[in-house]
Amino acid sequence: MRQANSVKIAKIIAITVVLSSFILGSFILASSYLQAKQSCDQMQALDAVLNKELMLEAMQQKYLTLTLLVAVGVHLVD
Repeated sequence: MRQANSVKIAKIIAITVVLSSFILGSFILASSYLQAKQSCDQMQALDAVLNKELMLEAMQQKYLTLTLLVAVGVHLVD
């Protein structure tokens, strides 16, 4: 009878360890997923900002080119 109780206790402990490992693993996996998703979201936001800056820089370059052409044109006419 005593052996049967120790076997039951060992089974309970084994089941508890397996279930707690599964639960802990689930939380670790969820945490890793959320961190990766946040990192991707940050990269997308930074990429959008970079694209806007590049577009603004291109527009400024066009403006400066047009301004220069107008200034040179005015001096050529005079």
